Amino acid sequence: MSGKIVVYTRYSSDMQSPKSCQDQEREVRQGLALRGIDASAALLIHDEAESGTKSYRSQFVLIEQMMARNEIAILAVDDQARLTRADAYRVGKRHGRRLHRR
Repeated sequence: MSGKIVVYTRYSSDMQSPKSCQDQEREVRQGLALRGIDASAALLIHDEAESGTKSYRSQFVLIEQMMARNEIAILAVDDQARLTRADAYRVGKRHGRRLHRR
């Protein structure tokens, strides 16, 4: 597989626990393992205290840039809302990618 496996986590506000990202990462890695995908070398990217309605989150922008350069083979999130509250399918289509729900 060319490209990286990226695990993206996010929690929304400073009133939420940063442990939320750890919980999301654990769930994503378990889901990938169930599909036979070795995510031991996955790149972990996370936004902290950032709303999913904002498309200018620094790490979200990094992911979009990586997608545009075809550097990501698999982008794994615990839930589509962790990636964006906007239309995730439009985001994927913009970069020539299909997004799948579990």
